[in-house]
Amino acid sequence: MKKVSVKAKMEGGNSERLETELIPEGTQLAVLYGICGIGTHDTRFGLKEQVRLAFEFPEEKREFYAGDGEKPCVIFNMPIGNTFFKKSKLRLIAESIVGTMSDKEAEDFDLSDLIGKPFVAGIEHTEDGKYANIKTYTKLDNKLCKLFDMTEVPETMETVASPFLFFPEFGFDHENLKDVPKFIREQVKESEEGKTHSAQGGTFAEPEASDYQDESGKSTPKRKKRELVMIDTSFTYEQFSEDWTDEQLVESGKARWKDQESAPTKPISSAPTPPASGPTPPTSSPTPPSAPKEERMIEVLRLKDGSVIPESWYAQGWTKDTLLAEGHGQMIKVKESELTEEEKNDVPF
Repeated sequence: MKKVSVKAKMEGGNSERLETELIPEGTQLAVLYGICGIGTHDTRFGLKEQVRLAFEFPEEKREFYAGDGEKPCVIFNMPIGNTFFKKSKLRLIAESIVGTMSDKEAEDFDLSDLIGKPFVAGIEHTEDGKYANIKTYTKLDNKLCKLFDMTEVPETMETVASPFLFFPEFGFDHENLKDVPKFIREQVKESEEGKTHSAQGGTFAEPEASDYQDESGKSTPKRKKRELVMIDTSFTYEQFSEDWTDEQLVESGKARWKDQESAPTKPISSAPTPPASGPTPPTSSPTPPSAPKEERMIEVLRLKDGSVIPESWYAQGWTKDTLLAEGHGQMIKVKESELTEEEKNDVPF
């Protein structure tokens, strides 16, 4: 991550995801390792600039993916306002971590100084026991250090998850955007500024070899895609891939892995076979056969009428627990393909 000075605004994979225990309730050592301004989004109070923060918990390690080893738990806060007036959420969090500031000090405060700062997080679970949230932020002092077998307060702490710092004013081609987790990069792109930039033909900086962290803090390089050699040439790979996975092509004997001499040719009994003669070159692309795919049903929180809960509700302090308690939401099962991007990324830690 490239060091960039930021002044706050003063105006008002491929691995199996494992079931893991939540971060325990109570006092936990935490490190703020990521800050991303996600641009302007529509909230219940109109269009507002928002920011997201990322926190790592060095003493709470889990194996999130089979064979990936243990990594510290992380929590990403819901979007909060990108403002630094005295009672703003961002200002309160910053002061809880580094100490109280005067308005003049706050005006000159560099948000990048928060990266790597340790603090004490007060963790609470939702009533349904599915989520862990940071309810309180407390500055780490010498007395609290004893709770974590530390002799003194470190200036900063290194994290396993890659640190990141980005704001749209850096420019969407800035190197720092590459460090931001994918699901937050998508929120940057969907901001008012991001959509305007895209409409004007602009592009966004993307990581070349790694996608860094997802919401479990997974931080490993992407696996290189295994190459296929087509055996059945009735249709092109592109036509097949609209409905077939690479594994189905190999198992059905229609393709083999390039790095293997041969591949199993056991057919998929339920997968239809394209016409032996192949398609006749038409004016439009022929439709390849469809391989049946089973869809998982995922339990998510939706409004009483079944509609998606607006992200702006969460931004204003609503939680899954309070939405259920107040009778605004209900847990329903939906097809995995019908999940919103926010719901796909909303996993417990």
